[in-house]
Amino acid sequence: MGAWDALPEDERAWWIARHERERDRCQHCGSPRSECSDRDKLWYPQRSICFATMEAAAANARYEDRYGGKFHDGTFPTDPAQWSDKRTPETPYGHRDGVSIWVAPMDLAPDDDFLG
Repeated sequence: MGAWDALPEDERAWWIARHERERDRCQHCGSPRSECSDRDKLWYPQRSICFATMEAAAANARYEDRYGGKFHDGTFPTDPAQWSDKRTPETPYGHRDGVSIWVAPMDLAPDDDFLG
């Protein structure tokens, strides 16, 4: 007796339908494969703007410009001159190691001047 057999019939049918729907969905665009593989179907370019993603990309670029290719001792000094040009036992961490840059609707760390 498998795990599927333990489910009520209506729930099992729901999971099977979900699986089939996902299986038939294009991994690139998310549309049903029958639609996106239709050579005769017209597709119109669209643009959506996410200002949060845009600001995060700009912050990532500024961080890259400021610290790119540099190494530190784990303290993330804000002065780029305190960063090393080489990975050493004293400065083993790359500028992107452990770093995620994102945005929030308010300044959650006003004392962290990591972009200079």
